[in-house]
Amino acid sequence: MLLALAAAATGLLPTASSAADAIWTYLMPLSASLILLEGDLSQLLSSAGPTLVAFVIGAIGTVVGTTVAFWLVGPRLGPDGYKVAASLCASYIGGSVNFAAVSQAVGLAPGPVLAGAMTADNCVMALYIATIMSIPAEGKKPAAAQHGSASGPGGSIPTPVTGESLALSMAAAALACTLGNHLAAAAGVASSGLAVMAVLSSGLAMLGSRLAAQFSRTKPQADSAAAAAAAQSPPIHSSEQPPQQGAAPIHLGICLAGGRLLRLPMKAVLIASNANVGGPATAAAMATSKGWQDMIQPAMLTGSLGYAIANGIGLAMGQWMHSWHVFV
Repeated sequence: MLLALAAAATGLLPTASSAADAIWTYLMPLSASLILLEGDLSQLLSSAGPTLVAFVIGAIGTVVGTTVAFWLVGPRLGPDGYKVAASLCASYIGGSVNFAAVSQAVGLAPGPVLAGAMTADNCVMALYIATIMSIPAEGKKPAAAQHGSASGPGGSIPTPVTGESLALSMAAAALACTLGNHLAAAAGVASSGLAVMAVLSSGLAMLGSRLAAQFSRTKPQADSAAAAAAAQSPPIHSSEQPPQQGAAPIHLGICLAGGRLLRLPMKAVLIASNANVGGPATAAAMATSKGWQDMIQPAMLTGSLGYAIANGIGLAMGQWMHSWHVFV
């Protein structure tokens, strides 16, 4: 990310191009949908446990941090200040996919303000994840982790990836994106297509999980391509780049204080904070690199939950901060 920023600043890479626009418009929503298809949010209460509690504490920390940051620097950003704050708030609860969705929904047009917000989002994310990776936490590295991650998010053997499963995964993600855009347009909020897509993708994941379970009971040895598409989509390694400078220290402080008060395991607190900041991809990667195999599924589930709820929270914060800004 730092190399890309440097290349753009020195003119080696263009700061705007049709290729980048196509990625932002089509491939980024598609990859977000694929990640959401991999997590069954109905398993949150039974599987995530302390990580879910820590995730909620982290989301509260983001809201508090956003409020403080907007109070300190919001007026300096001009009339678009509340839009930037709303986008970064969503990013710090779910990830940069939510930044994209909320920035579109509030009408943050391409230009210096949007570029500056995205740059801050990217740079602080790198520093933040490096910081939480350095915080010591209990948990011994199991021997299986030494040989790479060959298991699925929950530690079980993953469904084999085939040509059929790849095609069905892409089809399901494209369906969620297309329906999301059409439903948002029909409701008169065309800029909220990504938010609707997140809800649809989560619903497809839960439906696929149920169908996969039913199919496995009736035909245990069958190779179900549909289950592979909806419940075990191919892992997507996206570069989620989260949050904002002013809110980051407050978010981390509230996460650590809340975790200590509720006596949550430190590794659950750190994974949940990563899920807030970077989404399921970076949280699962951290769990894998630390050798916390039991934390991979909670990382995926809480990260997916962040994708699903961050847009609504960010938009609500934006509306409140806009009213506050006008009043002040």
